[in-house]
Amino acid sequence: MNRVGLLCALLLAACGGTGPTQAEGPKPDLDKPSKAETGGASAEAMAALEAAEKKDYDGAKAKAEAVLAKNPKDAVAHYARGIVSEQSEKNLDEAEKHYRAALASDPKLVGASIFLSALLIDKKNFEEAAKVCRAGLEQNKGVVELHLNLASALHGAGDHATSAKAYGNAAALKPEDVELKIWHGEELLEAGDKDGAAKQFKNATSKAGKNMSVLKLAGLGLAKAGDFTACVGTFDQAIALKADGPLYTERAICKHKAGDLPGARKDLDEAIKLDPSSKSYFYAGRVAEDAKDKKACFKFYTEAAKAAAASKPGTKVEEEAKKGADRCK
Repeated sequence: MNRVGLLCALLLAACGGTGPTQAEGPKPDLDKPSKAETGGASAEAMAALEAAEKKDYDGAKAKAEAVLAKNPKDAVAHYARGIVSEQSEKNLDEAEKHYRAALASDPKLVGASIFLSALLIDKKNFEEAAKVCRAGLEQNKGVVELHLNLASALHGAGDHATSAKAYGNAAALKPEDVELKIWHGEELLEAGDKDGAAKQFKNATSKAGKNMSVLKLAGLGLAKAGDFTACVGTFDQAIALKADGPLYTERAICKHKAGDLPGARKDLDEAIKLDPSSKSYFYAGRVAEDAKDKKACFKFYTEAAKAAAASKPGTKVEEEAKKGADRCK
């Protein structure tokens, strides 16, 4: 996530406009902090932050250092200087120092909490990142980015159950954001809660509309969660938008696991027409093997081995396809 792109959403009204759009990840819609939350920031400090948001790093550095020369504890100036250190100078230790100084002066400065916790995650200092997120949430409840950074930090620390709760908190704050439902579901899978994960993936499917990326991820997630009927339904929705070979293959896999061999074979025939890949041939061989159709089984496994070798010789797919062909002779 481009954290500099969050600046306008986190500044005073002086920043103006709605702020830049993130290139990826959730689209935050935070309330702009009050003067109390920014410690009554001076115009000079705000000018430094605005320069950083515009990627005028030389200007931001000069303005921030001028403020800090007069007031070494100015929170917003430290925040702006930290952004310059991180984004322009690539000095993470210096950036961390400034973000911490900003929060020491103003614990409610939400942007500094977001940037510092994300930086600590980059450094793989997950426990400290989680601590910063929790402290930030005590001061600024309902900040989606802090919940997401907390989830990421906990994931990195291997605490998937608590990470899933943090993703759930973020998703509850932005119920219209289907990508958050996917992230929540994936973390629930990591935590071993397949039923909870399936619920989130089905929620995402119901709200995905024409978002093909979400439909694909939801379908794959449902397959991992073992809800093959819902998986088929999700790929039905995706295929209705676009008849795509890989989509037919994934739907066929779910149909196969749900016990619908004829449906799986039909989907794989269509998949091979549209995308004769090693994966589509391999699963066609597997379905034919389960249907005890040795002729088709041998044919599809052989084609899978050829396609895999043509793409990258010596892969596990090629090896397993050759074993399948031997079983079907």
